Amino acid sequence: MLVCVVASSPGAAHAQDPAAVPGYARAPSCVDRLDDRAVAERVDWIVAHLQRGAPRAKAWRYGWLAGMGAIAIYQSVVAARVHSAGSRFANIAGASGAGVLVVAAAALPAPEVWGARRIRRKPHATPEARRAQLRYAEEVLADAARIQRKGRSYLPYAWGLAFAVTMGTTLQARYGHTRSALTMYLGGPAITVARVLTQPTHAIRAYDHYQGRYCEGRYVVPARKPPVDRAPSAGATARRTTVSVTPAPGGLGLRVRF
Repeated sequence: MLVCVVASSPGAAHAQDPAAVPGYARAPSCVDRLDDRAVAERVDWIVAHLQRGAPRAKAWRYGWLAGMGAIAIYQSVVAARVHSAGSRFANIAGASGAGVLVVAAAALPAPEVWGARRIRRKPHATPEARRAQLRYAEEVLADAARIQRKGRSYLPYAWGLAFAVTMGTTLQARYGHTRSALTMYLGGPAITVARVLTQPTHAIRAYDHYQGRYCEGRYVVPARKPPVDRAPSAGATARRTTVSVTPAPGGLGLRVRF
């Protein structure tokens, strides 16, 4: 049995520290201009939104890790027992793809899972400590959004397709395993699509929402173009068009006055 898995990590692995994950524009921070009450309110807002999405993010992360780990172990055992070179290569390819995915996903930071808890653990006994806590919270939210956005980008699809085409072509050209090659061509991208489409996106929405806040805590409303006051020129007479319906011989008459 061949279970095709395509390794597709949403980004490069970094240490489990949000400050170590570069590459995402930070929200315009104006922490120093906020009063202490506004600082605390913003920290609470970020923590609440991270906590709201944490259960689904945790289920997605550890569910895929467990599933891919089980597939890697299963195909490794099958590869060790089969005698056909083509079947062995097919199972090794599937186990390798699952193994790479497990390692990459495990090494990738998960601020959407642990962010709220770590923010709460930061010292917050003094106003300056609370400002530092808010700066850290903004970094955590930005990094969570960056990772989720990369996971929804073209990168997982590109890696998944490249892996499936390479392994499928090798199976067909070198070993003549048409069935295994088709499983690789179709099954691998299907798993990649399922993984991408099930990935949570709550951090993306929360970060975009947070970016639209003023320092005073109000939300940015897109400015509307003020209406142009077309005042009549000097000496001009205001004109108005009127339409009226009046009785007329044999029916009704329509009168338009300019």
